[in-house]
Amino acid sequence: MKFRTRRFTADDELAMTIPRGFVYVGETGGTLYQRHLLYLTRIRTQHSDPVAEHFYTDRHSMDDFQIMGLEKLSGSDEYRKTMEQLWKSKLRTYRPYGINVQE
Repeated sequence: MKFRTRRFTADDELAMTIPRGFVYVGETGGTLYQRHLLYLTRIRTQHSDPVAEHFYTDRHSMDDFQIMGLEKLSGSDEYRKTMEQLWKSKLRTYRPYGINVQE
């Protein structure tokens, strides 16, 4: 699967992390940079969320962590959540194929 990367600087982004072949999709109301810092902090502090747990339970290093923007979104929180669900489905990011957890 190929992905194009683009630099995003505005708010309301859809982000994807790629730790060693597993994919996680999540929307953010902030910048991609802010989300990246949040993930790194959660990994270092062994926070109990799917991305952080994947890293500190599966013996990964920070070198394995990558993040990229999928789409710059504008609109309501509901619209961002809808697009997030569409990307999760399209990229098959739910466990066991990815890191996302069914809600």
